[in-house]
Amino acid sequence: MSRIMDRIGNRRILRWSPVGLMIAIGCAAAMPARAAERDDVRQALLAFFTALDGANPEVLRASIWASPLSLAQQAGRDEIVGLIVAHKRLERAAAARWPDQGRRLSCGFEMLTGELHRQSVESGRVLVEDPGRARIYCAGETGYVRLARGTDRWQVCLDTIERMDDDSAVVPGSRDGVVRIQLDRYAWMARGAAEIASRVEAGEFAAVTDAEAALAARWAEITTEVNKRRTALWERRFGRGG
Repeated sequence: MSRIMDRIGNRRILRWSPVGLMIAIGCAAAMPARAAERDDVRQALLAFFTALDGANPEVLRASIWASPLSLAQQAGRDEIVGLIVAHKRLERAAAARWPDQGRRLSCGFEMLTGELHRQSVESGRVLVEDPGRARIYCAGETGYVRLARGTDRWQVCLDTIERMDDDSAVVPGSRDGVVRIQLDRYAWMARGAAEIASRVEAGEFAAVTDAEAALAARWAEITTEVNKRRTALWERRFGRGG
């Protein structure tokens, strides 16, 4: 589970590293949950897997935690949902266009949504950290998944979203910052995936490797722009060469 999201890197959408855009890992003290509560937590995680498969934006949004007090986290959730939806569209377009090789543009979520992994969730151990937080240790995994209790359901915690702590990032006209750059990166990547998906659907690429190369080129452009903005931010804060 510690590699739960490490599937959309390089030629895929982005590096969802073990401590990047992954199911967040915590270290709070915990206590056993009641049977009904344990089932609710497991079902919430399984619902998240189903949402990944279906790529329905509303269902995905409802399955992912963002603090109701944080505009930045809510914006981050929206951008990440858009990213997932766009790349699932690309995955499906590639599979339809090239049945034998389309998996080269796969999101890789099958490692989560397959039957064996679902069984590991169903038999996993659930602990409650406090009335609104829980974690589940899936069978055969050394790490664990954290969930938070929303208004009416448990939701999966993504580390990247929980680190978004600058609400000024969503204020129009505010100065550039780490969170604003993150949000823009996800938005650009979603648009890039959707653009390549449209071109695949239109039959513009003769081979899957051509589509893969176009996607890689788009990622390179985005990485260059992101790095440029990060460098400018660093120089503004600490001085050139700081």
